[in-house]
Amino acid sequence: ASLYYLFGNENLFWGRFVSVIASLVNFVLFAAIVRFLVSEKIALLSSFFFFVLSPISLVLSRAIQIEQTSLTFGLVAIYFLSLWSQRHHRFYWLSLFFFTLTLAQEATLAYLSFPLLTIFYLQNKRDFLKSFRLWFYFLTSLIVAGCWYFLIMAKFNQSFSNGWNVALNPRIWINLPSLISLKFWVNAFYHFQEWSITSLGTVLVVLGLFTLPFKRYLVFIVWLLGALVSIIYRSRPAIATSYYFFTFVPPAAVLAAKGLDYLLRRFSLKRLIIPVKLAVILISLTAVLATWRIYVFNLYVPSPKHAHVLETAWQIKSLVPPQAKIITSSYSSNILQFYADHPGNSLVISFPDNSTNTTLIEFSRLKNQGAQYYVISDKTELDKNPAFKDEILRYRPIYETDQILLVDLTNVR
Repeated sequence: ASLYYLFGNENLFWGRFVSVIASLVNFVLFAAIVRFLVSEKIALLSSFFFFVLSPISLVLSRAIQIEQTSLTFGLVAIYFLSLWSQRHHRFYWLSLFFFTLTLAQEATLAYLSFPLLTIFYLQNKRDFLKSFRLWFYFLTSLIVAGCWYFLIMAKFNQSFSNGWNVALNPRIWINLPSLISLKFWVNAFYHFQEWSITSLGTVLVVLGLFTLPFKRYLVFIVWLLGALVSIIYRSRPAIATSYYFFTFVPPAAVLAAKGLDYLLRRFSLKRLIIPVKLAVILISLTAVLATWRIYVFNLYVPSPKHAHVLETAWQIKSLVPPQAKIITSSYSSNILQFYADHPGNSLVISFPDNSTNTTLIEFSRLKNQGAQYYVISDKTELDKNPAFKDEILRYRPIYETDQILLVDLTNVR
């Protein structure tokens, strides 16, 4: 936010630069955590799976998304609490501070409570639920982060359409019928193996689960469980959006590293002339060099979809009065607040491809609230709901391309 304030909120370089730096910091933090809790060799192998082989990790390392930066604070919290568990008491307060910052950035990262709770458990197994420090840690972080959301929303006079009200609204996230559908779990597994850790990594994760010493890897097993709970809670958007499966990458990388370590020991590869560490470094360098053009040329190139979003915002600035109320949907929704300078005046249809009646009723309700315009940055979304598309096309467009549509709701054709 500070960089956007200094250099402008349409500067794509700084948006991606933050994610690149956060990814590099995450590399150091993640390796330190795994080294502290398991071993140096597993730290090296798991870092390879996390930062070189994970497709979604590579994507988010150069995307304008909050996942990398919020994970940075979460990893700091886990690292400091691990140090505290070894009787370094001052690190307890540092961990509490950074976990609070994590929740203040993205409330749905509460799933990181799973590995943190496990560290408390390992510290005092018998009476850990009676520990004053445990309850103080989580209640304080929840209360302080919650107050932060209320303060920010009150400061900018915005309705509670973001923050914890969204994070804790089950209707937005949970799709109960899909949770009892085999199709949901098949698709979830596909996203996991395709985006989180690759097919090879998935095999190694399963092997690692069956061969690891349970107590030594307990933090990462419970962390993986927490990631699964987060996907269940966010089942509605997660099944269609791959980056939600980024939550699986850190613990899955450790389990895959354990599976690979088992194979190395099982087949006595330590007897080779090339040491295991050197072999892993050479493989990592080869993988990076084989794809270096992707990193060099595409690091700061916006996706076509984001380019349409920016163009939509610029057209809104030039064609729509500043205080006009605009109905938006899907990928168009956030651009009004972040690019088009229409804070508080955008009325959002979150899922335009919902059932026809639901969408039309919502559209009519927002029109009655005084909406004067409707905009969408990807017209193909309207094809998913023909009746809603017909309703939108009743109004005269004031700007239209192959991708973008901006209509005047006060002017019927």
